[in-house]
Amino acid sequence: MYQGAFEAVGAILVTTLFGYWLDGYFDTSPVLLLVGIAIGFASFTVRLVRIGRQMEEQGSGQRKDSKSEDENET
Repeated sequence: MYQGAFEAVGAILVTTLFGYWLDGYFDTSPVLLLVGIAIGFASFTVRLVRIGRQMEEQGSGQRKDSKSEDENET
C-alpha cells in the first residue's frame, strides 16, 4: 500500500533534484527546476490515479464475490 506513495514522492524528489542539477549545469536557474517540479507532480498525479483505479477494481471484485456468495446461499 505504501509502495505507491513512496514511488510518487520519489518521482517528485528525483525530477526536482535533476532540474536543480540541470539549472546549475546550464546556468538557467530556476527554469529547469520548475520544469522538474512540474514533471514530478504530473507523474505523482498519474501514479495516484492508477493506484485509485487498482483499489477500485479490487474493491468491486470483492463486492461481486460477496454478492455471488449471497446468491448461492439462498
